[in-house]
Amino acid sequence: AGAGSVNISGQRQNKSGSAQLPHPQYNANTIDYDYMILTIQGSWSYDNYVKPIKIVNASSTELPNNTQCQSSGYGYSQHIGGNPGVIASTLQWMDIKCITIAECKKVWRLQTLTSRQQCASSDGVTSCMGDSGGPLTVSEGGEQRLLGNVSWGHSKCSVNGYPSAYSRNQDPNVNS
Repeated sequence: AGAGSVNISGQRQNKSGSAQLPHPQYNANTIDYDYMILTIQGSWSYDNYVKPIKIVNASSTELPNNTQCQSSGYGYSQHIGGNPGVIASTLQWMDIKCITIAECKKVWRLQTLTSRQQCASSDGVTSCMGDSGGPLTVSEGGEQRLLGNVSWGHSKCSVNGYPSAYSRNQDPNVNS
């Protein structure tokens, strides 16, 4: 794992992984409970370039349609012949609109979508392969806070009208 730089090969701090623990209810067929704890060897040294992100406060409702969100990652950022084909060497980020599960189900009718997930959609931008696990953030209290993580989407990525799905770190239907 690396941290502290927008250049994928120039991280200020690097740590080896020591364990990974998938959610015990993870379902690869429905891509539900898409969470994993990664344990690193040692610890991060927090500074101006490396620090933890705050998680959104527990919410009893999902975000309304067209809530401004952001996501970032080093995944595919260009298409070749209509398919994702170029991995980013510099961190890519995008503004994307979070939408309700009901709105998302208008397109993904047969896909399992629950309150453990957050959909987001904006024409021309989306998360893509290689971005999985990356952040989905929303502004709260004047700062970007972690809402969820990149989970799944259309196989060709930025296909207009096909929202991406993110795993929510807090289920709005469960009291914390």
